[in-house]
Amino acid sequence: MRKFHYNHETCQYEPIRLTPSRLVLRLFLFVGSALIMSVGFSYLYEDYYLKFREKSRLRIENEGLKFYYGKLESEMNALQEELLSLRERDDYVYRVIFESEPVPETVRKAGVGGSQRYKDPTDKD
Repeated sequence: MRKFHYNHETCQYEPIRLTPSRLVLRLFLFVGSALIMSVGFSYLYEDYYLKFREKSRLRIENEGLKFYYGKLESEMNALQEELLSLRERDDYVYRVIFESEPVPETVRKAGVGGSQRYKDPTDKD
């Protein structure tokens, strides 16, 4: 496709001729703008699509861990109840039969310290 411009002196349309420097300039502008757009699109792709996939994967993993921790917590509660049952049986049944004193609370808690023995792993400090 050829382009023309209007010459006011001759009152005619004359074809526009591209000089080599103008051709190089246009080529440089085209390649430069294509490069800038490709960098922009790759940034958007990485920033939105790949991070979205990573967040989705982490969300699924987090849900699995919450389920696993809930299951562990229920098992720990069941074991804690079993230990309390054994302690009561020890204090009120076996100690009576063998005519011995119940173990004091300070001896039972020996070696257990701190105000929070089992820290909740989901708590954020």
